[in-house]
Amino acid sequence: MSQNTTQDAAATDQLPLATQVSGRTSNGDFILSVLAKRTYRWVDGHWYVDEEQEPLCGEALANADHPALMERDSDLHPHKEKTDVIVKGHAYGDGRTAFLAGVDVDAHRMMIHVSGDRMADRTTTNRLQFSPPQPVEKVPLCFSHAYGGVDTLSEAKYGNPFLELADQYRGQEIDLEAASPFRYPRNAGGMGYLMELDPATFQPIPLPNLEAPSQLLTPETLTYGDIDQWPRMPLPAATDWVDYGMFPRNALMGFVPWFDPEIASVIEIEANYVPAEIWHEDFRGNPSTFIAGLNGAPLPLQLPHLTGGEQVALRNIHPSLHQWGFTLPDEVPTLRTDGRQGKLNDTQAVIHTIVIYPDTGRMTILWRGSAKALRPYLPEELERMPFEAIWN
Repeated sequence: MSQNTTQDAAATDQLPLATQVSGRTSNGDFILSVLAKRTYRWVDGHWYVDEEQEPLCGEALANADHPALMERDSDLHPHKEKTDVIVKGHAYGDGRTAFLAGVDVDAHRMMIHVSGDRMADRTTTNRLQFSPPQPVEKVPLCFSHAYGGVDTLSEAKYGNPFLELADQYRGQEIDLEAASPFRYPRNAGGMGYLMELDPATFQPIPLPNLEAPSQLLTPETLTYGDIDQWPRMPLPAATDWVDYGMFPRNALMGFVPWFDPEIASVIEIEANYVPAEIWHEDFRGNPSTFIAGLNGAPLPLQLPHLTGGEQVALRNIHPSLHQWGFTLPDEVPTLRTDGRQGKLNDTQAVIHTIVIYPDTGRMTILWRGSAKALRPYLPEELERMPFEAIWN
């Protein structure tokens, strides 16, 4: 099932299915990019173009239930260095108390250890202990159920020093609570973040349902010791969008959370997810790292550009299938940018973003084609500039 779509301008009241944007590459070259989005529905074991097409998303949207997290990112980035793969759904346990969920895209894999609801409590001898996990029916694959959050116990004990600056910033739209040093820089919307066990103030806290299999929390590793020791703690594990305020995305854009300078590196650098240059307290970003920060998938799901036809397998992430495998649609749009003087430039189309919705059997794929431009163009200029997005 296929459709043809050709659009010659981006001037519409609502965001269309395709548009042209102006930007730069990481080496500073000016580019024009055509972005084209297509929505598919899973029917009888195949992907078909959905009759209801999801338009391009113009601005990032916060999660209504968890403001520190992001519900969706903008589709309008002119250039991403990798393909983002997002899975918005649940891990299904069918009553198990612990199991593995996973996403495979060709040779790339992300695995998540899923546990039922648990609590961290203290024993009569003032040691930490974890309660047994409860049976799991389904758990959202969102960062709200991953490791992180706000250490409210330590914050209540020591106070948020930024709140002392409230008078200086009165009338300004600055969230001083969000600047608390007791928020986990990698994921301020999660659970389980704890600096110390103080018997006088401790209250039982919920533990994450989603963890990296190689970094499972234990009673001995739960506490992080001091606010500048956060880099030693585990990576949060989820398949949803990474917020711009989460490390390392914020660091790539020049905002490095404060850390102990004696910590020479972090997991993200050791795993070659991000460049080592960001790990410096004086780092302020550069064009290359800024563009790297435009990718918003979890780090294991930021992949070399996909081009269609890749094999995908989801494990324990479908409501009725323990293993759900499929091939990405291989229909590649023809994307041409404005070449000025009545010409159009051919491009090599690559996938910017894939968002999979296993619970509803839907998927969106955002394609991008770029060509060099003479200069940057203003939005009002782009409205009058021709481009093509053709589905064959």
